[in-house]
Amino acid sequence: MSIATPGAAWSRVEPMTIPPANATLAISEIAILRRSAIDMLEAWRELLFSDEGQEVEKNRDPVAPAKRPARALKKVHSQRLDYGTEVHSFHTLLMDLATIVRSTCHRKGGEPSELRFTLTTRPSAKQKRALELLDTITV
Repeated sequence: MSIATPGAAWSRVEPMTIPPANATLAISEIAILRRSAIDMLEAWRELLFSDEGQEVEKNRDPVAPAKRPARALKKVHSQRLDYGTEVHSFHTLLMDLATIVRSTCHRKGGEPSELRFTLTTRPSAKQKRALELLDTITV
């Protein structure tokens, strides 16, 4: 990715380190990742297609057919949250959060000791809310 500014050429985004797809994960690492995903799903319940108000589910008759609350049905049919923004699936919310980037910029062809600066994109209101909800997760 290159960022052009008047009078100077800026380039270079520091890449994130992502393990290759064929990397072998230990059982404990898989368990931690799975637990993290479950915690994220619970925290983001209000932003996703998931039903909110799971307290009612704990007390319902396990044999009776499940009934989705009117609020959940409204969310599914309109594909909008109460305040008008788009409802996400877990995957699309992660993809939306992936648009928050931090770029380290320096002059093209410059010395390694030259000044660098960092640009971070500003999160949208929904991204801010998702990050706030992640802060509520306790371990």
